[in-house]
Amino acid sequence: CFEAGATELPNSGQTSCLIQHRANSSKTLLDTQDSVFSEQQWKCISQYGASVDAELPGFAQVLEKRRFGGIGNPTLEGSVVLGAGFGTTATRSLAAFGRQLGLQVHHCKQGKADGIPPFWAQLMNLTKSGHPGGPVGCLEASDALNFSEALSFGDDMLLDTPVAEHFLDLYAVSPRSKVILTDRDAEDWVKARLEWDESMAAPMHAPCGVKLAKMSADKAVRLYE
Repeated sequence: CFEAGATELPNSGQTSCLIQHRANSSKTLLDTQDSVFSEQQWKCISQYGASVDAELPGFAQVLEKRRFGGIGNPTLEGSVVLGAGFGTTATRSLAAFGRQLGLQVHHCKQGKADGIPPFWAQLMNLTKSGHPGGPVGCLEASDALNFSEALSFGDDMLLDTPVAEHFLDLYAVSPRSKVILTDRDAEDWVKARLEWDESMAAPMHAPCGVKLAKMSADKAVRLYE
């Protein structure tokens, strides 16, 4: 899952892949791979891929080719808190709470180009706008990113877009991190998200420019669930 020379780390999580997924998906499309993910977590990722594939055919094939974490290396430190919940699920409140605790928080900075590190700017662009080369180009660009850079800016907590959309990549380089999943009713989330900004990405891993506004509300709800 990582570049040659990367150190594999054991992962104690055996009950969940820590991402939003439909629990009734039983079809498995992915094989267990050598990575920081446990066998149970890979099964969960596989089920997630199958559930999204039912809505967006071809997604699972893209997912199974991903090198989660890009060219980054996993770390034993695990001091960063990862937010697995999409934006508009009280992530602003969580960010405010983190700052009250004295934590340095990276919270969605879309539309604020000044002062954003190139890594975050590139990941945000891939998430919202995709890639000129289509899904294949986006896949290659994501695999070429060093997701370990996300841990190098002194942040204690990473939240919202594009963290949630690339949670698996960030968890792959920081498998000891604590994870907070913020959530809300799916139909309510879709409505609120579109009211906030119609350019928002669909609720899925690595949407690569797939827009929430370009799909039916029912499909968006199923993807979120």
